[in-house]
Amino acid sequence: MKENLEPVPLPKSDYGKFHEGDSYILLSTKGSGSKVWDIHFWLGKSTSQDEAGAAAIFAVELDDALGGNPVQHREVQEHESEQFLQYFPSGIRYLPGGVASGFKHAEINAPGEKKLYQVKGRRNVRVTMPPCSLICVERKRPLTNCDVIAR
Repeated sequence: MKENLEPVPLPKSDYGKFHEGDSYILLSTKGSGSKVWDIHFWLGKSTSQDEAGAAAIFAVELDDALGGNPVQHREVQEHESEQFLQYFPSGIRYLPGGVASGFKHAEINAPGEKKLYQVKGRRNVRVTMPPCSLICVERKRPLTNCDVIAR
């Protein structure tokens, strides 16, 4: 995740949670002697061009720091590669908003906000937080307890 277009580490408790207004860089390291690296930069559907560009630049800088050996992957929200999804066996969650930058403000976890989750997939689960009205229109029926995950 980036703040003011600078990369910041993400706590392990937030692995698999992606804010739609942000971009993320993920480094996968395999092997003990001769290492194999994959760099993924993930772009949320609401990320700005500046943030997307910064993520791509940081991915290149990380690649250069590792001697040009990693393979780079561009990941776009809801169109992630199988390889990327496998890093998150419990699935991934798309959250609205993102970190405020010099270009836009995004609010994360507004106090007292009620949340509705839509879960898709069986093997690689994706969780989104669409507005209730959108789910009702897509499903063409009212919401039931089966549609809502209480938290």
